[in-house]
Amino acid sequence: MKSGKIAKAPLILSVTQAEGLYPGAEFLSDPTYLHQIDSRWNELLPSILDYKTALTDPKKRDRLSETIRNHYFKPDERLTLENFNVLIQIISNRLYFAGVTETAKLIHPYTNLYLYYDLYKAVYGVGEALSHHDEPGLLGVAHGDDVLLIFPSVLRDEIPYTEEEMKVVDTFVAMYESFAKGDKPRFGSYELPLQDADEEVVFLSLNYPQSEIVRAEGMSDEMFWNTLDFNDGPYAATAEQMHTEL
Repeated sequence: MKSGKIAKAPLILSVTQAEGLYPGAEFLSDPTYLHQIDSRWNELLPSILDYKTALTDPKKRDRLSETIRNHYFKPDERLTLENFNVLIQIISNRLYFAGVTETAKLIHPYTNLYLYYDLYKAVYGVGEALSHHDEPGLLGVAHGDDVLLIFPSVLRDEIPYTEEEMKVVDTFVAMYESFAKGDKPRFGSYELPLQDADEEVVFLSLNYPQSEIVRAEGMSDEMFWNTLDFNDGPYAATAEQMHTEL
């Protein structure tokens, strides 16, 4: 990406407000999961955040896990349902925000790139399906929830879309349809801004009925995550390190 060896095609990147609900929402599906993560933090977090394979030294993994915990939790704070959103913020930053932000900054010199941050909360989505919880206000906008407003999904077979949701569906579909035909992307009356800087991102904070354009260093806490060394770059994996996700 730094060298510009990419397809020179216009691109829309997006994140949702609570990306980490995929897979984090599943941790609400069993009452014991949060306690297990809390009490076995250094053991489990590397797998949740996908750095167990890259960091082979257990001491380095532990130090990294403790650094993350100390940044987000007070010394005596336990992980519970009440602060579950903090765990989702952690997962969102590591698995989604940091990479998307870096990508936007790296490739904007070579192609027209647009970015939106989805804040629109549908009645039912990925988070509710994984957690088996649908209490109002408990979960945010999960990874893929915007896609569920663009393409039909079996997740909504038993839960009809509301009138407001259908308006958002129409707006999303119109945006992507016109973009595919070569137009600048617009969500309703809001034009997605063109990424134009190396050190900050400019994006549409997308909601309904009101959205706004934001310019900032990042969309969440990416600056902290950029200081951490996950050994994510290309490296020669041993046979023991190689793994396959099903």
